[in-house]
Amino acid sequence: MLLCDWLVALEEEESARMFQSVLYETPEAQLQGRGAAPLSPDQVRRLLGGLQRLYAQRRAQACGRLRRRHRAFVCETLARHLVSEAAPLSRLTAAAAAWEWRSLDGLLRAGRRHLLPPLVVAMATEGRADLLDAAAAVLKTKPKDLLIDNYQFVMSHLVLAGRRADLSRVHAFVASATGVQIQEIRRCSVQGQVNELLLGLHSCRDDVIRELGCLVRLERGGEPADQPVPLDDVIRYVSGRLLGVLGWADTKLGSPSTSDEEKRRLLLSIADLCQLLGGAAQMV
Repeated sequence: MLLCDWLVALEEEESARMFQSVLYETPEAQLQGRGAAPLSPDQVRRLLGGLQRLYAQRRAQACGRLRRRHRAFVCETLARHLVSEAAPLSRLTAAAAAWEWRSLDGLLRAGRRHLLPPLVVAMATEGRADLLDAAAAVLKTKPKDLLIDNYQFVMSHLVLAGRRADLSRVHAFVASATGVQIQEIRRCSVQGQVNELLLGLHSCRDDVIRELGCLVRLERGGEPADQPVPLDDVIRYVSGRLLGVLGWADTKLGSPSTSDEEKRRLLLSIADLCQLLGGAAQMV
């Protein structure tokens, strides 16, 4: 009980990070050499569930809100663990139960924007192709459909993480795994790609504008990648999809599943977008 009281007394960010360390560090690794019996998966699940409820009660928050608030951090941490430990996807089953996602399927669906993208990147850059078949089996879908349906999240994940240099390797992997050219895959979700990219306009302006330029080239029929796209052309392109962007932003801001941090980033990026479009209009 003293341990629980200490954990829930921490500041929110510290407490969240402590939860993640408990989630992804295996009991065997923690207890190795201490002469203690390893905790069973059920004991780990109950411990994490109890800590989560104590955390929520201390801050008068529902457990559901706690999950939403830290969803991105939880998912990104779990993905890093799978990659660094070369662990199978099934390792996340206990974490899914502990955080009341009930099943690995529920965790993957809830983490579509935060968990699947780093796993796909690992498939392409870390030789973890086994994760593709495992994730597709859990979600009861085809590997091809999994990659195509979630491409916009994977692409934006790399761009907003400052890893545009890895896009070529991911594109090669996705094209090989699906048997579909990457240009055709990108044409399947253009509005979604614009939306996801603009989420990071405030924090990653240059990379976002460069990637939007790639979409401009795609619309023009695929100009050489090394040919720069003028900013005015990018602005005109985004202006033509502005209604879709604003509708998507309104839905995200009003959704209880959107974290406070995502809402903050979105509002800042929309403000920057308005300045960008307004500045272009004044120059006309």
